[in-house]
Amino acid sequence: MSFTRRRNRCSRSLPRPGKNLASPDAAARRPFPGIGLSAQPAGTLVANQPTAAMKTFVIIFRQGPQLLTDADKQRRAEETATWARRQNGAGHKLDPHILAPESAHRGPENSAATPADLWTITALLFLEAHDLSEAAQVAESHPALRYGASVEVRPWAAPVPATPAAP
Repeated sequence: MSFTRRRNRCSRSLPRPGKNLASPDAAARRPFPGIGLSAQPAGTLVANQPTAAMKTFVIIFRQGPQLLTDADKQRRAEETATWARRQNGAGHKLDPHILAPESAHRGPENSAATPADLWTITALLFLEAHDLSEAAQVAESHPALRYGASVEVRPWAAPVPATPAAP
């Protein structure tokens, strides 16, 4: 699988990674309750991990038209839990966010969208990696790809602070 770089066509900002995942509301939205996927603060060092600066990336999951059986969903959940423990053990500090199926759309339609762009965005997974290549390798190993999902990896950047208007 290869990743291609594309310009961001979305101007909406996403929630900042690293929110408090201990709240009851956040716990209800966790995709894999009970397996310890809570994020660690970005500055926290993990034992036996490289000390080179890690950057934050986001994996955007789009679910294709393939319908999954309940057994497929159960297998995917089990495989993903195992995968997540392995990635957290490698120091990637996964911070998953599953999106609700409801949505509201505003703005002009983009007729140049590819079929994969039309697939519903189902989840965002924030992670730490040394560079985009390493983040893409993590994404390529995600079990969801075997269940009809497509993934896109992007670097996460804080919003640019507004500059005061000159008098």
